[in-house]
Formats: sequence, C-alpha cells, structure tokens
Amino acid sequence: MNKIEKDIYTLKLICQELENNYDNSEWDLSNYHKDELFRITGLEEHDWDESNLAHFIDGIQRAIHLIGVYNGN
Repeated sequence: MNKIEKDIYTLKLICQELENNYDNSEWDLSNYHKDELFRITGLEEHDWDESNLAHFIDGIQRAIHLIGVYNGN
C-alpha cells in the first residue's frame, strides 16, 4: 500500500469513528487522529464530521483517478 492509500485508509477510519460517535457529545478524536487530519488535510482548525470528511476523501480519490487518466495510466 503506497503512502496515499495509507492516508486514505486513515481518513476512512477517522470518518467511521466520527460516524459511530456522532451523538456522543462527550467523545472527541484522539490527539493522534487530530494530528493525522492536520498532516493530511493541512487544515489546523476545521469542524470535521463524517459527511464533510467523506466528501474530502471522495475528492482525494477523484484527484488520484484524474492524475492516472492524464498520465495515461
């Protein structure tokens, strides 16, 4: 698995955690996952929920697809 695939996998795990804990006002992402979100997205402060993170993941996957199309892969 290459680095981008690993990052997408990590984002999907975080997205699932957000979805599983949507109604739990006491729950928060771990510092590790917050750091990973910042490292991958570059967004220091963002109101992540499972929906907007899913859209972000979708955008990454579309960009990878387009890069492959334009590079002839």
